[in-house]
Order: sequence, then C-alpha cells, then structure tokens
Amino acid sequence: MRILKGCMLIHGFTGSPYEVKPLASFLEQQTNWNIYTPTLAGHGQGDSIVETTYHDWISSAEGALKKASEENEELILIGFSMGSIIASYLASKYQISKLILLSPAVFYPSTQQFFKVMVEVTRMYFQDQLKAQSYIDRYRGKWKSTPFQAVWNFHQLVKQLKPSFRLIDIPILIVQGRKDEIVNPKSAQYIFNMVRSEEKELVWLEDSKHIVCHDCEADIIFNKVEQFLQAEDSVQEESLAVN
Repeated sequence: MRILKGCMLIHGFTGSPYEVKPLASFLEQQTNWNIYTPTLAGHGQGDSIVETTYHDWISSAEGALKKASEENEELILIGFSMGSIIASYLASKYQISKLILLSPAVFYPSTQQFFKVMVEVTRMYFQDQLKAQSYIDRYRGKWKSTPFQAVWNFHQLVKQLKPSFRLIDIPILIVQGRKDEIVNPKSAQYIFNMVRSEEKELVWLEDSKHIVCHDCEADIIFNKVEQFLQAEDSVQEESLAVN
C-alpha cells in the first residue's frame, strides 16, 4: 500500500514562500509528494504585518499543517530562518517524520560577524558594483521597512518557542551558511546540541549567506536534502524486498 507523503516549507520573518521556492521546486521535480508553501499571517502581498502578532504567525502555519495532515499519511517539515523556529515547535507537537532547518533564527549576528560581512560586501563592491549595491539596497530597505512592533513579536516568538528544541527526537537536518549576515551561525550549533534526535546532521555552507536556497551553494542543499529524505525510503524498500 502506497503512503501519501507531504512536505511543508515555512518561510521566514517578513519574507514569503519565495525564500524557499528553489527547494520546493526541486522537491516537486524529484518526488511525487504533495508540496506545501503556506504564507504566514501578515506576510502576504497586501497584508500588514503590524496587524498581526507572533501568535497569528504560528496559528497560520499550524492551520496549514493540520490541513496537510488531512491529505497525507506522512508529513515532513522544512523551515527557513524564523520558519525554522515555527517548524520545530510544530514538530514537537504533531506527528512529523523528519525535520529540516535552514538558517535557523535563534541568535542575531555578533559585532565581529557583522564586520566580516561588511568586509565581504566591500570586496564584492570592487569586483561587481552593481551586485554589491543591489545587495546593500535590499537589506537596507528591509531594515527600514520593518516596524518595531513586528520585531518585538519576532523576539517573543523565539523566546516562547525555543524550549521546543529540547522536545525534538525525530531525524533532523540543519543547514547553515557561515557568511550569514542576518542570523548568527551559532544558532545552528545551539539547536544541534539541544535536540534529542539520534539521527541528526549539521551541514555548514562555507560561502553562503542567509537566504541559502538562492545562494551559490543551493545545489549542495538540494543534494543533502534529497539524501536525508530518501534514506528511510531506501531502507523500507530493502526491508520489503527481503521479506
């Protein structure tokens, strides 16, 4: 009997499903699973993030998960940035088979890390001014347009859901770029140390920044995710063949 499998990808703070679209498209091409990329409350086009709270963000993801649970016998969760925190919370509360966290947002960058990023951007500027300026403008616009109230809600979400990591005991894959300019990379190591999972892996991307699915090492992510998700299926197929 074939098991219907679903995979839900949760985007990050002030973001959209675009942040995980490359990985979602890859999974759609490589599997016959049902792929879900919900938009968190207040994050969609035309919606206002200041009219929502972190409770709404969690609730919208939870609602999408419940709907996906009704359509599938097995569910996998993938979270990006703040979406990783929400995905971990849902995995600790519902029956999820595997969990993948991309650039998990637990800690902000240190001053030293920010300085390193600025050095990298400066180097980039002399090599490709247009690319560097586009990079600077994108994040300057994001910082300026994010209301304080939304930032406060983000901090509250992280504070409230951090204990969920200690409840995770399912297979987990964590992917983190060493040049992340938004989240301190130590977030990934923190989660890796906190979870109770026997099967866990932390993958470091040497040249990637925060939005890893759109960065220079995206292919590495796709290959790692495919290996991680298909491992159990291969074991089950071998078991059935033996029996």
